[in-house]
Amino acid sequence: MTRGNFTIRAGLLLAAAGVILPGIVAALPEDRNQPIQVESDRAVRNEKDGTMVYIGNVELTQGSLLMRADRLEIFNNAKKDVERVIVYGKPAYVEQRPSADKPLIKARANTIRYFVIDEKLILEKNASVDQDGSVVTSDTIVYFIKDEVVQANSEGQQNQRVKVVIPPRQDNKQP
Repeated sequence: MTRGNFTIRAGLLLAAAGVILPGIVAALPEDRNQPIQVESDRAVRNEKDGTMVYIGNVELTQGSLLMRADRLEIFNNAKKDVERVIVYGKPAYVEQRPSADKPLIKARANTIRYFVIDEKLILEKNASVDQDGSVVTSDTIVYFIKDEVVQANSEGQQNQRVKVVIPPRQDNKQP
């Protein structure tokens, strides 16, 4: 581990913090069966390259998933399958409930990139993830979904370091 760089198995982090990015991509099962609704000031569809761009006051919802951003870009491959999604804002905001008995996971970053094929989620510039008081902040947070690995990195940022806040467990009652 180098200064300003934090890599940990998600299972360990989840056990310690009861948190992080899996919920944003795993979410409630019923979310996947809900329609996706997008509202924005403008939308542009490019049939040639398979992109859809939403601009201005963008809000996307699907079940418990909520995204708010200045700009949302969806990139499709030749088969019309979604390859990647990029969300921009100051900051862009994403929240989702991972399961009915878990609190919302809230993520913020100036840029949020989701690579569907690589199963990777990247939060860039002023990134933070919060669930039930457990918070990770960093310049960049990367979640490798299949491998269940979370990396937080602040290298190159003056006086900025990775910060993890884990609140005390509520079941530790003292006499």
